[in-house]
Amino acid sequence: MMKKFLYVFLLFIPLSAYSGTYRVSKTGLLLQTKHLKNGNIQFDIYNPRNSGKNSLMQGVAKLKSGDLEIDTDEETGVGYDVDEYIHDKNQCFISIRLDVEKGKKGSLKTSCPKQNELRHLNLPILKIK
Repeated sequence: MMKKFLYVFLLFIPLSAYSGTYRVSKTGLLLQTKHLKNGNIQFDIYNPRNSGKNSLMQGVAKLKSGDLEIDTDEETGVGYDVDEYIHDKNQCFISIRLDVEKGKKGSLKTSCPKQNELRHLNLPILKIK
């Protein structure tokens, strides 16, 4: 009975929200994520080329309810399941999509008119640590 309970419990834990640092393709930006107990993630987007660690945007992104989404790996063309996390505050929309299986890749989509580096991004991300 206990094994059955643990199995069912583990099915509902979001596996994609591994804590880590991701490189945002083609920009030099980094995205740091931390899994929160409620299934959401805390994130920080920053440019390591700036002196110190000056955040461009940080906050909490909420796990989008509903079905899994699918992204396509740019190198292989193969689709993979992702969980999507949404941050929508202060006229800034951010979508972070992380690989469900291993959390090693995903994508970052932003629409933040008041921030030049985050104005309109739609790029893949790869985990670096």
